Amino acid sequence: MAQNYASIKKLYNKRNAIVHGGEYKGDLMADYLELSDKVRAAIGFCNRPELTKERVFEELNVKGF
Repeated sequence: MAQNYASIKKLYNKRNAIVHGGEYKGDLMADYLELSDKVRAAIGFCNRPELTKERVFEELNVKGF
């Protein structure tokens, strides 16, 4: 879980560099595909009929977020 957090933070920092005109180092397509996979998994996780907003936060808190 901590590895996913670190990876998302790294991708977010790259996004900031692109959007705000900073220096971008990396493979844009590879970074895009990695982020797309994570977003797809997050949507799948949250898109369960039995999952309420409160339950999402409970599950995230249990996992240390």
